Amino acid sequence: MNFDGHYVPGPGTVLIWLSYDDNIDLLHVLISLTALVMKSLRWSVEDRKRLASHFVEATSEFGVGKSQEELDSVRVPITLPVEDAVALRDFLSRTIGHPSFRQHAASLVEVVVRVHDTLAGALRSS
Repeated sequence: MNFDGHYVPGPGTVLIWLSYDDNIDLLHVLISLTALVMKSLRWSVEDRKRLASHFVEATSEFGVGKSQEELDSVRVPITLPVEDAVALRDFLSRTIGHPSFRQHAASLVEVVVRVHDTLAGALRSS
């Protein structure tokens, strides 16, 4: 994928830009949730797998061959179907207030809030 600042996502998709670290941290949050917690958040393992795959693909594509210093400045473009963007935004909204999520480090909470806000803004713009 070759993205630049003028890229416009196709119909039915939403483009978000995340830092490389936020992308990795969001994957960590998604993977760390147990099936029981996901059920209480009204999400399935299949939902998590489908949405995590978007972030895994973007991370692997933009992280290849870069040093840690380079990765600190990398912004990763992620194109999501609108339905997935809405589902992830809503999931993150429920996650932020969930008791099991409060045990995560403050830095991960900040990532979830940042990604939620990024998705909400992108959805308003689309």
